[in-house]
Amino acid sequence: MSFIAAILKPYAAADWLVKQKARTLLIAVVIGSMVPAVDLVVSWLFMGHPTPTIFSDIFIIILALIDIALLMSGRYLAASTLASIAVFIDVIIALYLGTGRFSSDPVYDITQNACNLMIVMFFTAVIAERAVQTIGIACASVLVAGGYIVFMRTGVTPDRLAVYDTVSVGAFLFVVLSGIMAYLVIYNSRKAIDVAREKGRTSSENEQKFRTIFESVNDAIIVQDIDTGRVIDANRKLCEMFRCTPEDVQTLSIIDFSSNIPPFTADEAARWFQRAVHEGPQVFEWQTKDRTGRYFWIEASMQCTVIGGAERLLVVVRDITSRKQSEERIAAYTAELERSYRDLQDFAYIASHDLQEPLRKVRTFGDLLIKKSGDAVGEEGRGYINRMQQSMTRMQKLITDLLAYSRVGTRGGIFEHMRLDDALDDALETLDLAIETAHARIERLPLPEIDADRSQMRQLFQNIIANAVKFRKPDVPPHIRISARLADEACIEIAIEDNGIGFDETYRDKIFIIFQRLHGRDEFDGTGVGLAICKKIVERHGGTIAAESSVGSGSRFIIRLPRTHIPS
Repeated sequence: MSFIAAILKPYAAADWLVKQKARTLLIAVVIGSMVPAVDLVVSWLFMGHPTPTIFSDIFIIILALIDIALLMSGRYLAASTLASIAVFIDVIIALYLGTGRFSSDPVYDITQNACNLMIVMFFTAVIAERAVQTIGIACASVLVAGGYIVFMRTGVTPDRLAVYDTVSVGAFLFVVLSGIMAYLVIYNSRKAIDVAREKGRTSSENEQKFRTIFESVNDAIIVQDIDTGRVIDANRKLCEMFRCTPEDVQTLSIIDFSSNIPPFTADEAARWFQRAVHEGPQVFEWQTKDRTGRYFWIEASMQCTVIGGAERLLVVVRDITSRKQSEERIAAYTAELERSYRDLQDFAYIASHDLQEPLRKVRTFGDLLIKKSGDAVGEEGRGYINRMQQSMTRMQKLITDLLAYSRVGTRGGIFEHMRLDDALDDALETLDLAIETAHARIERLPLPEIDADRSQMRQLFQNIIANAVKFRKPDVPPHIRISARLADEACIEIAIEDNGIGFDETYRDKIFIIFQRLHGRDEFDGTGVGLAICKKIVERHGGTIAAESSVGSGSRFIIRLPRTHIPS
């Protein structure tokens, strides 16, 4: 048996039986042990007395059980030896009892019986392996183990099938069942072949699709050995990117993917390689050069994967030279703009301070001129001096507003969690005299808390409320309403409404541009900077400001601010 198991492995019944559960084997033993009982009943019914072979049957069954136990434990040599002994003992018992099982040539019969046993063991081995796939482990193990016991006791040959009293009913039934199983095996094998062919065809199609995609993508793809780093496969894009031939690809190494300009050295590339192998996927930017010495930038994505049953490092390389050049240009432009902006802010701040001093002197000299020489210059001269001083006052106010505008972005305060009601209180306190003079009525609802620059929030409220007081209808006391609501989870919305003269909505964007005025100085005093400062404050806080109005119907300013400040 061990010889057959070695030759026919993995189809051998021995290996198959070793892998089965003991519970299944017990069922097979019970069925196999029932065969002698069937013979006994048949012999009583048709012959009137039991056949002497019952004794050899029982003996062979016992030996078969021991043989199967040896197979279960993997002792193939012992099982084979026992099976051979069982054959000859069966013959000796049969000859001794004179059962008539053999012809006049015992040597021929012994040889035929032994050969029959070997053929049956081969047939059983094949059936065992195939039947498991066809009808399940439990059913197959019962049939195979039971049949093994049956054929150990009595073989099925053409001459024995012709003689009724030498063939057991159990053996006949097993032959029928084996035939059914053989049919199922053939059917299942053909089906398996068809499935295998279909899988092969599908696998070939998938391989073709993969190769098409592999070669057509716009990124270079490299497959490397994770132990040596050797390039195993690469697509045509790699050849284009590094300006090499397909034959050169197999000779590429880590140093060929490095510019050798620190930190883009071969050692650093090797470290990225090891990180991808031991730590997981890696994505990084890298400077490299092609075979002609041209330097360029790439973005490399590395990760380990299984390709063709082996673990490989898959590297996807994208040429980002154009993007890096654009980023460098943008960075240079940004730096230049920031420098120009700082210069402009510094110029505005310095110019404002430098202009204040001569204006103060002109105003002072004007006051002295009126005081000491007022009578000498006459009424007309005093009028000129007054107009000059009014112009100086407007100029000082304009410079002050310009200085405030320049300070919004460069000299703003820190952001802190604050109550907007406190900033509104400060603004109303500053405007107290103007509000009282205009008999304005302020209606205010509770405002929320946000992260903001408190000083700039005060200035924001002050500028808008001051405009509402200033641009009022004649003989109509101003009514100003300040409210707020939660726009969404991240933002609040503040509304400041008045009943003033309003404006045409075609100018709703123009009013936030610095120095833009909708009315002449003879109608309303001002510099045209106040709302521009408001817009700049709101934008510094990451918000928006808009206006709604119509001529004669008042105005409504809507300010949207984030509740939490996120530093840029």
